[in-house]
Amino acid sequence: MELQVVGHQGPELTHNSHFKFGYNNKPEAFRTNPEQNWWVKYGRSRRRPLSFRDECMETARTIRAKVTGDIWILFSGGVDSETVLRSFLEAGISVKIAVARYKDQINLHDISWAVLTCNELGCAFSIFRLRSSEVLEGRGLILCRDLPVFFTSVAGDNVAF
Repeated sequence: MELQVVGHQGPELTHNSHFKFGYNNKPEAFRTNPEQNWWVKYGRSRRRPLSFRDECMETARTIRAKVTGDIWILFSGGVDSETVLRSFLEAGISVKIAVARYKDQINLHDISWAVLTCNELGCAFSIFRLRSSEVLEGRGLILCRDLPVFFTSVAGDNVAF
């Protein structure tokens, strides 16, 4: 089973495009040559911030309100993606969980943490093979940044670990 690569089509990467980034003053642009300069711009907060936990759950609710289909979380087993997963669950939002497995199981340690956490939380998950060589060559790039990843199509069924 292979994870289908999601193409970059200029999605809204942050709420109301509050945080913009890219190269040469072009939001969400990928670097195409080494001469390009990294660019970042962000707006002011429009409200008083909540606690970190409440902000995480509010973000999960905002995402749920904007997405009509299933929400897939690419769960690495690390603390950042675990925070994302727990934020959705604590907000009462159901998600589907994708765990990436590299060829030759070079990330088995990460997978084991993801599986242990999913079992602890009582969550079903799917494991997808991902070729690290394709990622490194830029052919298998997935826009993740340890944020929720929305897949429009994922090939295959659940795989037993």
